[in-house]
Amino acid sequence: MSKQYQFETLQIHAGQKPDPITKATGVPLYLSNAFTFDDADQAKNIFALEESGYFYSRLSNPTVDVLQQRMAALDGGVGAVAFASGTAAIMGLIMTVCQSGDEIIAANNLYGGTIGSLSGTMQGMGFISHFVDPRDLDTMEALINDKTKMIFVESVGNPNGDMLDFDAISEICHRHHLLFVVDNTTPTPYLFKPIEHGADLVVYSTTKYIAGHGNVMGGLLLIVEILIGIMKDIH
Repeated sequence: MSKQYQFETLQIHAGQKPDPITKATGVPLYLSNAFTFDDADQAKNIFALEESGYFYSRLSNPTVDVLQQRMAALDGGVGAVAFASGTAAIMGLIMTVCQSGDEIIAANNLYGGTIGSLSGTMQGMGFISHFVDPRDLDTMEALINDKTKMIFVESVGNPNGDMLDFDAISEICHRHHLLFVVDNTTPTPYLFKPIEHGADLVVYSTTKYIAGHGNVMGGLLLIVEILIGIMKDIH
């Protein structure tokens, strides 16, 4: 969707092409786990990721695709990956970027569930997290070593409500070729866009304010255009 649209329009229409037959404005819930193909060649190309399309809902389906495209448009990213929860998004990110023995510098004011995952589940898998006051930039930078892969903070601490110097943390990350990851669950892209302040990846628990209805779990990982180059640097 064109970038000329305002936020309010994007949050309603981005990522969606209304069904040409029904003209329905609501996004359909596609419950199918599999999809058909025009022919064997198309199936081969889609499975090989050489052609766009859907083949198995574990990877994506048309409903999830709208959510991913819409959130990317709202946040200024080039793409997004949806997960079953915010914690799943964080764990998926870490298991993709890090290898056993790699280290993470994490803010000590993160949501309690995130701290529990980083210090418990992730620690047990070999990923080492160092928790630091995110306003103490000198200590944060002193913890960086050749095993460090990212600095992880929240845009607005949950539940403290404190704010950080995102541009300064971004400068530290990029000077040391680290990923700057921001959990933007609380303000949402309506109030704050971490990508505009140097974040490389943005994570969300959509269970909170983005969903807005309090009855569906979800998570998202937003991707920045330059991420591929950064990934080459940190590996």
